[in-house]
Amino acid sequence: MRQPFRALTVLALGLALAAPTPAAAEQALRVGLYGEIVTHDPHVERNRYGIVLLRNVYEPLVDLKGASTQLEGVLASSWSVSDDGKTYTFQLRPGVKFSDGTAFDAEAVKFNVERIQKLKQGPYLQVKAIQRAEVVSDTTVRFVLDRPFGPFLRGLALVRMISPSAIRANDKDDLARKWLVDNTAGTGAWKAVSWAHGQEIAWDRNPHWWARFPAKGFDRVRLRIINEPSTQQLMLEKGDLDIILLFNRDDVARMRSNPRLQVVEGLAWEQQYIQLNGLAAPTNNRKVREAFARLWNPDEYVALMNGTVLPSDGPVPGDLIGLTGSQVAYKHDPARAAQLLKEAGVGPSTPLALMYNKGDEPKRLAVELFQAQLAKVGLNAKVEVDTWPAQLKFMTEWFKAPSQATAKHGLGLISSPRFATGWDMLYYLFASEARGGVGSNFMNYSNSTVDGLLAEAATVQDDEKSQELLRRAAKLVAEDAAAVFVSRTKELIPMQKNIKGLVYRKSLTRYLVFHELWRE
Repeated sequence: MRQPFRALTVLALGLALAAPTPAAAEQALRVGLYGEIVTHDPHVERNRYGIVLLRNVYEPLVDLKGASTQLEGVLASSWSVSDDGKTYTFQLRPGVKFSDGTAFDAEAVKFNVERIQKLKQGPYLQVKAIQRAEVVSDTTVRFVLDRPFGPFLRGLALVRMISPSAIRANDKDDLARKWLVDNTAGTGAWKAVSWAHGQEIAWDRNPHWWARFPAKGFDRVRLRIINEPSTQQLMLEKGDLDIILLFNRDDVARMRSNPRLQVVEGLAWEQQYIQLNGLAAPTNNRKVREAFARLWNPDEYVALMNGTVLPSDGPVPGDLIGLTGSQVAYKHDPARAAQLLKEAGVGPSTPLALMYNKGDEPKRLAVELFQAQLAKVGLNAKVEVDTWPAQLKFMTEWFKAPSQATAKHGLGLISSPRFATGWDMLYYLFASEARGGVGSNFMNYSNSTVDGLLAEAATVQDDEKSQELLRRAAKLVAEDAAAVFVSRTKELIPMQKNIKGLVYRKSLTRYLVFHELWRE
C-alpha cells in the first residue's frame, strides 16, 4: 500500500498557481472545493457536496436553524399540519424574488414540485408522497400527501426553488436542464456568473436577495476545482485560498501551528464506507461480504489518518438513532474471514475491482488499505480511480444493465444525512428504492425486511417507535455487511484566520454558508 501522497507534480502546481488571483478590492472569498459539482440544477444534482454547496444559491421552504436540529422557515413564514399527517399548509414569505427579478409565490412552489416529480431525480424521494400541490393564494400553498410521511417536513430542506420563468424561457424539451448546468435562477444569496469547467466557478451576490449580507460580507465567491490536496494546502498557506476542503490529514498539526491559519473542528454526522456490490459476484454472497467486513481493521485506519477520524459507528452515526456505542456486527478477524472466503469459493483468481474518486484522500487511503488487507488472504483487487461525475454515471448506467464483466465490487463513499434524521441516512444508503442513482445506494444493496422497516418508520407518528424501527433496520444492515464500515468523521475545515462568521453545522459536512462570512 502506498503511503499518503506528498509530492506536488509540476503540472498540477503550475496550473493552480498560474490562475489569476483576484484583487483585494473585489472582496472575493476563495474556496478550494472538495469536488466539482455536476450541475447548478438543484432538482438534478445528487452529489452530496453539490447538494450542500447549492444551498447558497437556492432556498427551500424550511431548513435547520443554524447549528441546531430545529426547523425554521426560510421561504415559508409558518406552516401547519393536519391531524392525520397528510396535509401541510405553508404561508410564504412575502416580497421574495428570484435572481432574475421575477416573483416567488405559491404558483412557483407548485411548479417546482411538479418539475421534480417529472424529473424523478435529485430530491424526488422528498416529493414522491405529494399527491397534489394546491395554490390557495399567492402566499399560501398546500401539499396533500398520499400517506402520512414522518420525514416529509425535514425533507423539504432539499426541495429548493428555481424561477419558473427562467425554466420556461430555457426549456429545450428538457425542462431547462441543459441551461441550468451553468446558470442559476434561485432566491438565495448568490447567483452563478461563470463556470470554467475543471477550473473555477464564480458566483456574485444576488441583487434581489430578500435577506442581508454582513457589512463586511463578500461580493463574490470563487470556487476553485483543484483535485490535488497538497496543492490546495500550499495555496492556503501562500494566501491564495481562504478555505480548503481537500488536504492531507497528516498535515493538520502543521496547519494548526501556522499563526495565519485556523482549523475548525467538529464531530460530524458523517460516516465513511466501502459499499459492496449486492448484484455482482462475489459480493452478492453474504458470506463474502461478512468476510470483507472481518478483514477491515479500524484501528489501522485511525492510525493512518493520524487520529483525525474515529472507528465507524456502523450503518449510521449512533446518536442519530438513539444509540451509543458501535453497531458494527463483525470485528477484525482475518482467520474467520479466510474460512468464509474458502466456503464461498473465493480465491486469488476471483476478479475484484475497487474504486474511489480522484482527489479524495480519505477514500484513497481507505480503499488502498482495504486492498492490502484483501491481499493478506490471497485476494488480488485492482483499484480504479476516476472523477466522481464519471463514477456516478458509470454506476447509474451499470444498474440499468448489470454486467458481471464490468462490475465494480467496492466503492469508497463518504455520506451524511441530508436532513438530520437517521431515517434519511439509512434510506438513501440502503433502501432498494435508493438504487440506480436516485439515492446513494450506489452498490445496489437490497433487503426487503430493511425496506419494510424503513417504510413503517416513515409513517408512524410516535418518535420513539420510529427510532426503534430504525435501530432494527440498522442492525440488519450491519449483520448483512452491506458495506465495510470504515470510520466516523472528525470534520476539519482549514481556513485563513481572518475569515470570520463561520457557524459549524454538524448535520451536513462541508456546509459553508458563504453569506455569513467576512474578512476581518
